[in-house]
Amino acid sequence: MKSNVRKKKTARTLTSKTMRKSVILLAAIAAVFSSCSRNPKNDLEEFCLQGKVKKVSEYQYQAKEKFGKIEKGESFREDGWDWVQTFSHNGNLVQTVSYGTKGEMVNRTVYEYSGKDSTRKIGYSDYDSQDSLYEHTEIVYNKNGEEIQNIHRNENDEVVGSFSIEFAKNKKTTFYYSGGGKVENRIVQIMDGRFPVETQVFDQHNELRNTYKETFNRLGLRDSTMYYDVDGAGLIGSLGYEYDKYGNLTEIHGQDAEGQYLPEKNVYEYDEKGNWIVKIHYTGDQATTYTEREIEYY
Repeated sequence: MKSNVRKKKTARTLTSKTMRKSVILLAAIAAVFSSCSRNPKNDLEEFCLQGKVKKVSEYQYQAKEKFGKIEKGESFREDGWDWVQTFSHNGNLVQTVSYGTKGEMVNRTVYEYSGKDSTRKIGYSDYDSQDSLYEHTEIVYNKNGEEIQNIHRNENDEVVGSFSIEFAKNKKTTFYYSGGGKVENRIVQIMDGRFPVETQVFDQHNELRNTYKETFNRLGLRDSTMYYDVDGAGLIGSLGYEYDKYGNLTEIHGQDAEGQYLPEKNVYEYDEKGNWIVKIHYTGDQATTYTEREIEYY
């Protein structure tokens, strides 16, 4: 990583290793609870997109300051690749294509639905840089329409991983399995409707590794996350979140057990529909990344 995007050593974003692992798990297993609507009707609402969006292309750069103004610098790939997402007329995500630094395709994902006008996603297929299928995922639902299983198969139709979900009163348990059927992780969540208020993460040995609690606002956006010792006895850190009127994340602030946290902030420019087309990300007072979006409408 180049120096103009490096975080200062004296002010760490997350000073606790436990808290850092919790943040990674939070992003991976609870992203669905960060949608811009309490009950999103389609993927456009899930992704905070306004209007009849057909295609979104996103490109990330290093941020640089020139004459007191933040501008885009060289291409930046901290979080992966540039990508293009395509949506159907009814707001379903149809395809995501990721691109490398030279514009070459890295990955393509095609999503499948149960019917022409349905928003129920029943699977997706992943293709490599040569556009060859390497993995297909099947999504299974129960009679109430709740997602209860994902099964991942390779190009030879061999199961390479899966997860299953069990529901009980105010409780949701997710089991993650290896291709051989061995439990790798177990996530137990106490639910308030569709939102988790407390989450415990267990490893393959059934040992508790992470505990955190969350609150959500009336729109379904996450208000706060509180991280606890493994046994849940002591608070080791907390994060608070702020959003713009469209539901886009504008700030993360908080503290860890040592009282140190370098806040993260996003500053946006919007098009006439209310969708952001420029996002400048700050760590503390330092601009780190500059992201552009091109949006095409029906």
